[in-house]
Amino acid sequence: MILYAFFSNLNNRDRTRAPKGDAMTTTAIPMWVQEMQRDNINDEIESIHLRLLEDKKYCAYLHAVYDAQAIEGSLAADNVMAAMMIRDAARTTGNAKLADEKLGIIVNALNVVLRHHGDSRKQRCNMIGGQIMPEYRSEEREP
Repeated sequence: MILYAFFSNLNNRDRTRAPKGDAMTTTAIPMWVQEMQRDNINDEIESIHLRLLEDKKYCAYLHAVYDAQAIEGSLAADNVMAAMMIRDAARTTGNAKLADEKLGIIVNALNVVLRHHGDSRKQRCNMIGGQIMPEYRSEEREP
């Protein structure tokens, strides 16, 4: 109900006021937005990812850019193994939010973190001399 009230009110001119009859106050919306930004799973994954970069096994799971290079035989399996290591690290550090998170969610957030740092598999696959090459499209070929 609160989320519906927040999003349905976005089209109104006065976006800071809640609909009449709702228990939500005008200060609850900015606090809610700030809380959602502060509790971003991508930030939590990034902090653990940066710590795990010292682990050779973790880096090996993220190294491959083709299935043939992957330790487990596929990039998807290597992503899951890296996510398991992140979740285990979260458990040992007492991060309750990530300790019970689904592996698929951790993989998605890890991919966001890797893209942010320019280290995603796709970015590295298209890299020459440290520069990311634009993707090749057949319709852009010169005759």
